[in-house]
Amino acid sequence: MRPKVKGEAGNRKLQQQRSREETTGTSGWWRPWWAWLLVGVVFTAFALATIWVTWHLRSSLRQTLVARDAEVLQAVMWMEHQSHGPGDSTSILPLSEPAEQAAVLLRASRFRGVVAARLFDTNGQMVVSFPPSVRDTKLTEKELAPLRQLQFWSRYYQQAHLDALFIPQDDSRQLPASAPLLEVFIPVSEPASPRLLGIAQFFLDGRPLQEKYASQDRQLIWQTVVILAAGALVIVGGLGASLRHLQKQHQALWELTARLAQANQELTLAAKTSAVGAVAAHLIHGLKSPLYGLHNLLLSEAGGKSSMRGPAWQAALETTRQLQQMIQDTARLLQQDTAISPAGETRLQELVELVRCRLDSLLASTGVKWHGRVEADARLSSREAALVALILENLLRNAIQASSAGQTVELRIRGAGRSVVCEVRDQGPGLPEAVKGQVFAPCVSTKPGGMGIGLAISKQLANHLGATLELRSSSAAGTVFELVLPNIPLELEGRGGHLPLAVVA
Repeated sequence: MRPKVKGEAGNRKLQQQRSREETTGTSGWWRPWWAWLLVGVVFTAFALATIWVTWHLRSSLRQTLVARDAEVLQAVMWMEHQSHGPGDSTSILPLSEPAEQAAVLLRASRFRGVVAARLFDTNGQMVVSFPPSVRDTKLTEKELAPLRQLQFWSRYYQQAHLDALFIPQDDSRQLPASAPLLEVFIPVSEPASPRLLGIAQFFLDGRPLQEKYASQDRQLIWQTVVILAAGALVIVGGLGASLRHLQKQHQALWELTARLAQANQELTLAAKTSAVGAVAAHLIHGLKSPLYGLHNLLLSEAGGKSSMRGPAWQAALETTRQLQQMIQDTARLLQQDTAISPAGETRLQELVELVRCRLDSLLASTGVKWHGRVEADARLSSREAALVALILENLLRNAIQASSAGQTVELRIRGAGRSVVCEVRDQGPGLPEAVKGQVFAPCVSTKPGGMGIGLAISKQLANHLGATLELRSSSAAGTVFELVLPNIPLELEGRGGHLPLAVVA
């Protein structure tokens, strides 16, 4: 059972708890800003890595597409060298001859998509071009380096200036200013010889390759979006589960810390209470004997002298008797309860039986009947059980003292949600109207010679437990007090709440 916190101190504690939840995220993993920041950082890193991989994959695929055309042209040139074409019986010249290289270049330039071709010698000087309007040029050492290693290479121009490739002709049709082109360099050599014989350069129409690039980019973009969406779901789900688990662990740690702090406060309070109780017990023990002797002295003096039987003398006797009764009640409250073990838990039925045993002598002397009814079962800690037993004993003593012989005092314990309700009912004459509003105030009593400390102490003990103690009703048919213990997990309720689990007679 967790005690309630009331008043301004309780409001401050609740505000501090809400502020702590907003700061640490214990009110929900989706609320704190740092959770979203963590998700954003992780997703950004994942997105950047995905984009980087996609970009490199795109470059690799483009290189593959460009190299494919170079491989095809190299195979076409070798096939054209092996055969001049159908019906041609001319003997095949060695490929080392520039004429044969030019003939092969001319026939390979008829390959679909070839718009221009050049033939270079091994030093990078242009030998011939097709068509003749292609401008003369010389290859650089950087361009020659891979070719001398017999490696073909190519490059793609998204928009190549055609006037830099062709010489304008008056009788030619007007060419566009720029167009996509694929430039391919192929080393000319015999298959079995590592010697470079010449260099063929081809310019191919780049529009088909441009369309392939665009289609490839669309496919990569779509795949990247799908990967990012799937990654976002995995990241949010995974981090969400991790944060929820972390939140539960943090909440458990926070609750454990709160319980430890509460236990520390209770231990401190118990130590202070024990010290105060020890001092009070010594004081009461020291006052008990002198007060008893004073009362007996007054009685003996009053019995022997008629002058000492006046109202003042009787008031003094009544005062000493009230002080004796107050000392007895206080000693009973301070008396250590040995029936309840300081370790372990106490069931409600055991608690009722304990209270019943404490009241046996009073019930026997007054002739009042007792009826105990337990309709719910729960376990209380030793501290809670001791305080609840003390409260119920005070309530039942008052009920017995307010009842006449033959009347019944009833204790009923029932469950109400997550609370336990204890009702103490008597058949006495009820409380006066003037007392009902201040029944829990100290020094207010309706009993002859009563000092009015029993209900006041019971109210303070209930507040310390976080429980509520109220006067439910009071009439000529009797009085009902109700003690409500909140946050008590019920183990079993008595058959729908209609039949008792136990009757303590």
